[in-house]
Amino acid sequence: MAHITKQELRKDPIRDFLMRILGYFTEKPERTYWALGALLVLAAIVVFQTMNRPKPNPESQLAYLQAVTLLATGDTTRALPLFRNLSEQYAGTPEGKAALYYLGTHYLNFGDHDKARDYLEQFLRTKPEDPYLKGFALSKLGDIALDQGDPARALSYYEEAGKLVDFPSFQALLALKRATALKAQGRYQEALDLLKSYRKAHAKELGTFARSFTEMERELEGLLLAQGA
Repeated sequence: MAHITKQELRKDPIRDFLMRILGYFTEKPERTYWALGALLVLAAIVVFQTMNRPKPNPESQLAYLQAVTLLATGDTTRALPLFRNLSEQYAGTPEGKAALYYLGTHYLNFGDHDKARDYLEQFLRTKPEDPYLKGFALSKLGDIALDQGDPARALSYYEEAGKLVDFPSFQALLALKRATALKAQGRYQEALDLLKSYRKAHAKELGTFARSFTEMERELEGLLLAQGA
C-alpha cells in the first residue's frame, strides 16, 4: 500500500521556502534580472529578524546570510565551511547557534545519523531563541529516532515540536510524522484517529499533504482489517 516516504517526512520548511524563491527567479532567463531582488528580500528578512537583538554582530550576520543563500542554491561545498566557522568563531550568537542546526540538517540529509544528532543536540543545548528552528530540530531528532527503531522517542520529539511551530503546513507534516510513529508501535487505531481528527479540524490547511493523509488513512484501515481477521 502507498505510504508517506522518508523524503516527505524530512521536508525542511526553511530550505524549501528559499529554494522556491530562488527557483522562481532563475528557472527562466527573463527572470534572471530579478534574482538580485530576491536576494535583497532574503537579506532584509535576516536583518529584520536580528534588528532587536542586543549588540548584533555584523560579521556573523553577513556570514550567516551568505551561508544560507549558498545552501538555498545547493552549494553545500561553500556553505558548510561557513556554517562550521560560525558555530566555532561566533558560538553563542544567534547565527552561531543556527549554524549548528544547518550542519545537523546537512548530515541528516546525507544519512549520517550520528553527526546529525550530535549537531542538533548541540543546537538545542545552546537554548536558541528561535522557536521555529528549535521545533524543526526536534522534528529532525524525531526522524533519527524513528529510523533507528525508537518510535516512542520519535513521537515525543514530534509532539514537543508541535508546541513550538504553529504554521499550518508544518503542523500537517507533524501529524503525519506522529501517525507514522504510532503505526511503527502497532497503535493503528490511534494513528488513524489522529489523522482523521486533524483532517476534520484543518481540512483547508492540508495543502500538498492531503494526498499523504488519504493514503496513510487507507493503509491504516487495511492494517486494522488485517489485524481483526
